[in-house]
Amino acid sequence: MLINSCFGGKVKYILLTDVDEQHQQEMELILKYSPFRTEAQVMKEFDKLEGGSGSLVIIYNLKLLDNGDPELDVKSDPFDILLSNPDTGDFDSDHG
Repeated sequence: MLINSCFGGKVKYILLTDVDEQHQQEMELILKYSPFRTEAQVMKEFDKLEGGSGSLVIIYNLKLLDNGDPELDVKSDPFDILLSNPDTGDFDSDHG
């Protein structure tokens, strides 16, 4: 199937392939198991990247430790994701 798309002001025709079908399946999974409801919402998140490349990590539905803190610490270091209190052994035992 051929579709047309616009890149940089130029219309190009794209042949839909198995890669496109895989993209569609992956997008359906993302929409099913994430806080996003549309592909446009997901793609808008990539606008937050500065420059031409980078990584975007979306953390959703974290468990809490026994002390009530999230299992991952995303606030202490702006450049890293850390385990919360790894030295205390205070991890949720999944028993409550």
